[in-house]
Amino acid sequence: MFEIVVGKLGKLFLSGGSPTPVNFSVNASSPPPSPAVPGTLPVLSARELLSARREYVNRIEELASTTPLHFEQYYLSMLRRFAEWSQQLPASEVHHRAYPGGALDHGLGVAAAALRIRQGHLLPPGAPPEEAVLKKSLWTYAIYTLALLHDAANPSLNQVVTVFGEDHSTWGWNPWAGGIGSNPNARWYKVGFHRHGHQRCQPCAGLMLAPYLVGGEGLAWLQSDPILFAHWLACASGDDAKAAVLGEIVSKAIGESVGHCSDSRSPTM
Repeated sequence: MFEIVVGKLGKLFLSGGSPTPVNFSVNASSPPPSPAVPGTLPVLSARELLSARREYVNRIEELASTTPLHFEQYYLSMLRRFAEWSQQLPASEVHHRAYPGGALDHGLGVAAAALRIRQGHLLPPGAPPEEAVLKKSLWTYAIYTLALLHDAANPSLNQVVTVFGEDHSTWGWNPWAGGIGSNPNARWYKVGFHRHGHQRCQPCAGLMLAPYLVGGEGLAWLQSDPILFAHWLACASGDDAKAAVLGEIVSKAIGESVGHCSDSRSPTM
């Protein structure tokens, strides 16, 4: 199944080019006037979205405990794609982080919590210390990617997004064809919700987004350890019985993030 997903969706998403680099200095510009529709939100770059969330990014880098080059190559690249994908979508309609930008805040909060919880585990489980040292970076990265993926498909399954072009033309967002801003004409969007969501499909749908969000290089690194990759696939697809410690760590991080979140944008770490 995973090979089919990577083969088909990988070509679709990964051909879209590199995400916008994070540069926290946002250039001031005068965007065209938004359409006269209440509740519209502007399409933003990863730089703009993450500039308001420096504390999250700094905390994730600290907990990743890796070199700046490695953080840029694996962690920050996924974070940029995740930010551009999430935009200012809410995490839910009426529950946790039900405000513009809530989906991004929730993902970053879970990632930071999962990395912190990971520090209390010797991984792989039962491994001798020398093996744990050699595989520390890979297992840490696996937990980070799972934390960001866990709720990434929520907007595609439970939300209805209408996109507005600069000329105020409109179209419905097709999440399986790329992010809201993947169309160069996209300028604003408005969020609605499906009456009946598809929560049961969410884990598998999140796995379908892995080629885009994690990226080919990250997936290749994860696959370099077959045992870890088997647990990773199980966790990403919602198979808790086979996810083992990866599932335990991510589930605990989700519980912490949901339990402590509020309408504040301050990170809970």
